[in-house]
Amino acid sequence: MAHTPVSNARVFDIPFPAREGEPLPFGALVTNGASADIGLLLISATSGRIIFYDSIERAASLTLFQDRKTAGVEGTI
Repeated sequence: MAHTPVSNARVFDIPFPAREGEPLPFGALVTNGASADIGLLLISATSGRIIFYDSIERAASLTLFQDRKTAGVEGTI
């Protein structure tokens, strides 16, 4: 498999506390129905907290604000 650079990469903080030595959260990009938007699913490996952003663009833009309002759907498993 060859490495392909991405021209429009998005970088943002995960909404879970991260401590050294703990497992990283699971993340998956998901399609959002018939829309062209790509969603983001995050699951904390330590707490089971789940967050779903219906748009990766929205998830990235939320890190510009320290408001921490609910961005999509949240739950715990």
